[in-house]
Amino acid sequence: MIRGLYTAATGLDAGMRRMDVISNNLANVGTAGFKREQALFQSLLDREIYRYSDQPPVYLGQLGAGVNFRMGTPDLSAGLPLATNNPLDIAFLDADTDSAEQLTFLAVESAQNARAYTRNGQLMVDGENYLRTLSGAYVLGQSLTGATQRIRIANADELTIATDGTLRDANGVQLARLHLVNPSPNAQLRRMGDSLWAIEGEVQAAADPNVVQGYLEQANVQAVREMVDLIAAMRNYETHAKLVQIQDETLNKVVNEVGRL
Repeated sequence: MIRGLYTAATGLDAGMRRMDVISNNLANVGTAGFKREQALFQSLLDREIYRYSDQPPVYLGQLGAGVNFRMGTPDLSAGLPLATNNPLDIAFLDADTDSAEQLTFLAVESAQNARAYTRNGQLMVDGENYLRTLSGAYVLGQSLTGATQRIRIANADELTIATDGTLRDANGVQLARLHLVNPSPNAQLRRMGDSLWAIEGEVQAAADPNVVQGYLEQANVQAVREMVDLIAAMRNYETHAKLVQIQDETLNKVVNEVGRL
């Protein structure tokens, strides 16, 4: 009976974590380039049950030990492009894929001076004419000499960005080229917050980038689908809460009533 309480409690914990994941997806439905998180579960080790009063013992079946929640991999499917007509907005029109190595990421320098990567193409120019993300990270590019450095823009309104990430001024003079990369097949993606990713593993220059100026990639979150999943998660949580209540009431009878006989 105590085992039943623990089994139901694992369902409660998994339900809460699933609702947290779905809520975070809904909160970022308007975040450009956001990739929804997927909640994954796995059953704990089942236990074989025998009736030992018989000789030899009779096998009765298996008893589940509950469920374990673990954070799933992000859904890397492409979001739909949204036209903004802002020259500092860019989108990466990659082929629809769920493989990280086929996605294009923009290299940036985070506030902690660490290398990071993003799919959020909402850019701005600060007071010193440096190109940054909305969260304040410096956009990195390759200069004419091939060095990777921060990008400085004199006049953002006259900036043009080619499909390969090359930045040019109003006269067609090349200023720099966005540092665009693809993760290696064995690389792992880890969220850093502020639409930034850490890539644990090797990265390589984007083989065939397709940058579109004046567009943003929308989050690949479908609000209706997430709401349906949230309702299902809440009902699942309520079911496990009821199971805990039933187990508690049964245990109370065993201790306080059956024990008197």
